[in-house]
Amino acid sequence: MADTVEGGRAAFTRGAWADAYAQLAGAGCADAADLERLAVAAYLVGRDGECVEAWTRAHREWVHREEPGRAVRCAFWLGIILLLHGEVAQAGGWLARGQRMVEQAPDASAERADRRGVETSDETNGLTERLAQRERGVDRAER
Repeated sequence: MADTVEGGRAAFTRGAWADAYAQLAGAGCADAADLERLAVAAYLVGRDGECVEAWTRAHREWVHREEPGRAVRCAFWLGIILLLHGEVAQAGGWLARGQRMVEQAPDASAERADRRGVETSDETNGLTERLAQRERGVDRAER
């Protein structure tokens, strides 16, 4: 299992999204950072349900670890992804949860920039562009 997680991490770093998804999903990730990687990879290969599930699990794990900044980022991406899929009520709930966490936790305030798309961590650097590329690919495929 550790080899699968390490392989998934390596595939993620290379941008080999299908391999990253397959290996991380197969490993049954429990680590919050690996769940974030799984969520990104799942979204980029079109596994939207699994993406939402992974972001949700990552959020819960960061809350459990008392790392509100990372939990806020998960709530933000959940809100954006759900919004893109027309799940306005759920999206609003996640975005509001993230906002409340930022207001209640001083150490989560660094995530405010992340929520605005100004700054991302090394693990999700360029995620916005990758998400946009996926959406452009989906648009082309639907034509």
